[in-house]
Amino acid sequence: MVMGIFRCNRCGMIYDGVEGICKYCGPPPPPEPEVIVIGGLDLGKIHDYSALVVLEIQDQKVKVKGLKPWPHVDYSVVVKEVAELYTRLEMEFLAVDATGVGEAVREMLAEAGVRTEDIKFGEYVETTNILGEHERAPIKYAMVEYTRACLQAGRVSFGSGCEDLIRQLRELEMVLGAWEHPKYEHPEGSHDDLAWAFMMALYAGRRWITGGGGWVVRIN
Repeated sequence: MVMGIFRCNRCGMIYDGVEGICKYCGPPPPPEPEVIVIGGLDLGKIHDYSALVVLEIQDQKVKVKGLKPWPHVDYSVVVKEVAELYTRLEMEFLAVDATGVGEAVREMLAEAGVRTEDIKFGEYVETTNILGEHERAPIKYAMVEYTRACLQAGRVSFGSGCEDLIRQLRELEMVLGAWEHPKYEHPEGSHDDLAWAFMMALYAGRRWITGGGGWVVRIN
């Protein structure tokens, strides 16, 4: 704490007292919480769409900043446009489906200067269930349940233009069977690319949203 005579850099008045605490306009306002921008990229196969969803995270709240689907286009087009958006929006990183063809696309993105965080569908991850117990779960299940927890807690806001994303999230269904991993399906004739792009970004950004690694979060 430094005492003396100072000029306030906000109101321009000269005051005596504690440096940084002007007697005319009061102490400086608290700094704005850091804004983090991240993206999620779901890559379509032969008949599917590719999709990008961009999230803005501030003070543990999430806002859908924008989204873009690509209907059956060459991956080089997707990479070029994603790299341009990545730079313009100053993204922290891009969560990418790095399974199958995604591994090659991830390399293309890296060459374009895009920092990626890989999501490998089929892998198991460490999570914490609703009883507070640690367990391993398929990453798709972890992503879906983390998304559910954030939505139920009111952590996410959707602006105009998100109608297709909201519909896809509502239509997504988990199907259980004899196979090892749960399957997620959407109605015939519809798509789920925006939903998975959104969930990848949300899950990858959980360090800024809930501060934990598990998908079940304790929210006051």
